Amino acid sequence: MGDFTIPLRAALIARFSADAGLLALIKADGGVPRIWDSVPPEEVFPYIRLGDDSFSDYGDKSEPGQENYSNFHIFDRNPKSGYRGQKNVNLIQARLYALLHEKQMDVEGGQAYLIRFSSQRVLTDDGLMWHGISRYRFLIS
Repeated sequence: MGDFTIPLRAALIARFSADAGLLALIKADGGVPRIWDSVPPEEVFPYIRLGDDSFSDYGDKSEPGQENYSNFHIFDRNPKSGYRGQKNVNLIQARLYALLHEKQMDVEGGQAYLIRFSSQRVLTDDGLMWHGISRYRFLIS
């Protein structure tokens, strides 16, 4: 099996960080995109956290390959705006879909030649904090 775990994360962060539409939605200011593998303490909202991945071998005798399911967690909390809905999380999820579904992506040592949307949901406990989860499948060789 070729291990594309770290190269895939690097490619995803690069793709997300280069997209002005996504950066506008997550209000990245000061040139620092709010896209995290590990969220810093006291991070401001909204932001995206990469995480909860699963990987399996998808190679054969002649070519290494990996199947990956990646979750993207979107967090938003903005009670001061007066708007308490999930719209911003939905917009970020839609942008992720536009950036990933049915696309291809170079990954160090290979290529994600099939990227497919799998599922998404939005959760809240209090109507102020919104947590979106978007899941995608990647076939990499």
